[in-house]
Amino acid sequence: MTKKTKASPKVATDLLATFLTTLHEGFETDTNLETKAGVAFDYGRYGTFVLRRAIHRNHDYAKAMKDKILPYLETRGDQVDGQEDTKANKLMAEVYVETVIVGLKTTDGVTIPYDATAKKGLVNLFVAAPDLFTKIQSDASDAANYRKKKIEAEAKNSQKS
Repeated sequence: MTKKTKASPKVATDLLATFLTTLHEGFETDTNLETKAGVAFDYGRYGTFVLRRAIHRNHDYAKAMKDKILPYLETRGDQVDGQEDTKANKLMAEVYVETVIVGLKTTDGVTIPYDATAKKGLVNLFVAAPDLFTKIQSDASDAANYRKKKIEAEAKNSQKS
């Protein structure tokens, strides 16, 4: 039979503080990547998109959702289950091209000017290719993609190459 020894209050407090710090560091995101610079995601034949995080800290995104999406949702009435809401999809695509996507590259790495023409084209692409848009929404929402530890590890790996 093993004998349990109690830790002193100071040791227990230190252990808890270390544990909580480790947890926090593991989940801590880079605010600059979330709200300004963005993170590059390769979407194969569609090229590379640089995405800010779709979250309340991205104030442009939060404001656009409040100003553009919420009023539409309040006025559209009841939606039949399973019925696609193309207007809502288009509005959401507009929000993303204005507030989440901050850059584009072709499949061979050439930077595309991210101007009004590109944004209009992306809205049309997202309406025509909803699976791509769903993947972009998922990536832009996932905190793991904006974690400091992950970004630092990827930077170190790319320097080794």
